[in-house]
Amino acid sequence: MIQTKTIQGHQIRYVVSRPLFDKIAAAYREGATVKQLGQESKADVACSFNFSNDKIGAPIGFLKVDGEIVVQDVPKTAPRDVLYMLPERTLHIGKAPAAAVWAVQGSPRLLDNGRKVIDETAKRDQTGADILNGSSRRTAAGITKEGYLVLATSIGVLTLDQMADVMSSLGCVHALNGDGGGSTYLWPQDNGWGRLMGSGITITEGKSVVIDAGHGGKDPGAIGSGLQEKDLALKLALRIGKLLADWGAQVSYTRQTDVFLELSDRAAIANKAGANFFLSTHINAGATDKGGFETFRYTSASANSKTYQETIHRHVAALYKAKGRPDRGVKTANLAVLRQTKMPAVLMEYGFISHAEDVALLKDATWLEQLAQATAEGVAEALGIEKREEAPQVPKKTEFNDVPAGHWAEASIAKAAAAGVLAGVSPGVFGLGQPVTREQLAVILDRVGLLK
Repeated sequence: MIQTKTIQGHQIRYVVSRPLFDKIAAAYREGATVKQLGQESKADVACSFNFSNDKIGAPIGFLKVDGEIVVQDVPKTAPRDVLYMLPERTLHIGKAPAAAVWAVQGSPRLLDNGRKVIDETAKRDQTGADILNGSSRRTAAGITKEGYLVLATSIGVLTLDQMADVMSSLGCVHALNGDGGGSTYLWPQDNGWGRLMGSGITITEGKSVVIDAGHGGKDPGAIGSGLQEKDLALKLALRIGKLLADWGAQVSYTRQTDVFLELSDRAAIANKAGANFFLSTHINAGATDKGGFETFRYTSASANSKTYQETIHRHVAALYKAKGRPDRGVKTANLAVLRQTKMPAVLMEYGFISHAEDVALLKDATWLEQLAQATAEGVAEALGIEKREEAPQVPKKTEFNDVPAGHWAEASIAKAAAAGVLAGVSPGVFGLGQPVTREQLAVILDRVGLLK
């Protein structure tokens, strides 16, 4: 995740993180090193940033963690900017609003909309001449035009102006200087200098999953009772992927439509993506009088493949057991998509298309949704993906698409429309914010019985 590169003639360690995919957070524990904060957070990367009293490991300047202000501003640091994240997981540099999930202070600001602003922000922040003009090891945080976070530290010494050039070369349009010198620390690559920082920025890399819908196109797979394996496999794959993506995983597919792919092509797609996990969805068929559910991993698969298989299998098998259907167990097989993929891989067989009781379930949309939910939950547990609860949907009271649920006038609009007092401007559109003419007002007053 951390890269080392020569940029503008300087050796730089840096990491690029996507806030909608990776988990980026501020960590805090007084008296802790950045290494300890990274380990305690089970993060992949931890970086020093906020200025601190390294004798006791207490941050100096504004710090907000998990929505709670843990270090208040003091007069000396109050003018400084902070790097902060909003609930929608967008990153910004400036003064953190109350809604910020976390915020870490730095100084001075290096870039603003691609323009160097070191001199003006250093004057505002009362930055000392030694920091402003001297050369030192540096730490900086930047935001690219795509909204990605860049954390960078220098291995050698350079000026603030040179660090701004480095951040610009890394694609940043906004950048903020952090604590440097002996506090420059990007764990786990750096040794950490043993300083007590008390806070840091942590990154936990998001998980990537490739989902393979079995068969497709000219290859229908198993056929029976009006069902085709390729259709059921695709329906399940897309729904599992949607759930995992909603929970923050990076999801890609070998196919999203009814197309044919060679087995080697499916594995090649996953390998090229560098995915953390490969999942293949199938429906079984064959001579059996029992039907039921089973999963496969490669015959000489990694220990992770076995662990992942057992975890996912447990979630889905519970559904079959609750329906009185057989759990055929976790198995191994020398299947091409399992053999040729370079990451942990599991193939799912969701019942038999040749068995009447399994077919009755496979024709039930509710059952398919339960299978997708259970599979996604199993993958999430196996890979450590944090499952996010969907926000409750507030039922709308009106027929108008432009009136959002919970709008302050929603109930009154619904009553007016139902009574025929006030119609929309077009089908499904009420016309929020539009003025009422004098003639419309006369009609409204007449309809409510105020004109005799």
